Amino acid sequence: MWRAAKKIVFSTTLASTSSGNTALERTFDVEAIRRMKAGETQDLTVGGGDLAAQAFGAGLVDEYHVYFWQSHWEEANTLSQRRSSELSVAQ
Repeated sequence: MWRAAKKIVFSTTLASTSSGNTALERTFDVEAIRRMKAGETQDLTVGGGDLAAQAFGAGLVDEYHVYFWQSHWEEANTLSQRRSSELSVAQ
């Protein structure tokens, strides 16, 4: 699904992109994004904290969802243990 989606990568360091349907932009042009948003019939997705902060600051975000991915097994195990103990106390 993501391969077929149109994407824009904002980067000052990349020379090119490695996937299809991907445009490379050097700056986050708020007015260009605003025009793109006005012309789209599907939702636009923003990934990355810095880019999201710019989109929020420019008033481009209507709705947001926060996702977390586990990156370290030890942290995951600790979180899992905490959740288990919290759930047993709550029961």
